Amino acid sequence: MVESHTASAGVLAKDNESATPAPVEASVAASPKGSRALSNEVSQRVDQEIQQLLHDISRVGSEPGQPHVLFGELFDDDDVQQYYEALVGTLKSAKRRGFITFKGQMLLKGMHDNVPI
Repeated sequence: MVESHTASAGVLAKDNESATPAPVEASVAASPKGSRALSNEVSQRVDQEIQQLLHDISRVGSEPGQPHVLFGELFDDDDVQQYYEALVGTLKSAKRRGFITFKGQMLLKGMHDNVPI
């Protein structure tokens, strides 16, 4: 007998048999305590990235008393490219939390290279 298994929405079915529910394992993230822990972990990671972003803005380009950098300069920096998985996402999070300002909703390489942050 040839068996063909289909895993869809937690159901395994064999040819010529009715679909039976597959066992579902409980995950840590499914519990309320696990969700809170995951949320705290993500929030801490975002906070770390924002602090690193503030450091990188000061390092890459700044004026005395008012650190700032052009988006293109920040984007092209080798250390920045190596550290951030999603620089634009980190910039948006930092802006939303009030750590930085820049014009517009999102910055795109090339089009927004001269936008100060």
